[in-house]
Amino acid sequence: MRVPKRWVALGVAAAAVATAAAVRSGGSAHGENGADAAAGQQALAVARQEFGRLSGGDWAGAWQLWTAAAQQAVPQEEFVRVNTQCRPALGVPYVLGTGSRTGPEAFRVEWTHAGAAGSSTLQLAAGRWHFAPDPQTLADFRLGADHVVQQRRASGSCH
Repeated sequence: MRVPKRWVALGVAAAAVATAAAVRSGGSAHGENGADAAAGQQALAVARQEFGRLSGGDWAGAWQLWTAAAQQAVPQEEFVRVNTQCRPALGVPYVLGTGSRTGPEAFRVEWTHAGAAGSSTLQLAAGRWHFAPDPQTLADFRLGADHVVQQRRASGSCH
């Protein structure tokens, strides 16, 4: 069935009006004000980038979105090597929840991926959101890349 172009245009216009109204209202279903809603959208955008890069195999790109502290704790070369030697499920998208502010400079988002579920934190620094790997991941990497690869292989999480 062919849809007339004017209906498509009308649908696009309606979506734009609804989006503009939502942004102008400044709120969300969670009662956020405009600034909180905008910050939440920005944090979610960074989370989408992070998880998109991970599911696409762009390990270096994912690492670049990390907080400065996480980057200091885990060298980029080690992160890339671990994920190259023990690949997570590639091409399987992460499904993100709406997320919520957990403080003035922190945002938490729930996710599912390849049958696993979890949550991750993003932190605001110098006006930009950055992905903060969980403390257990950082602790594992402190033991070295070879240790992380062995752990992942033992748990069957390499693909």
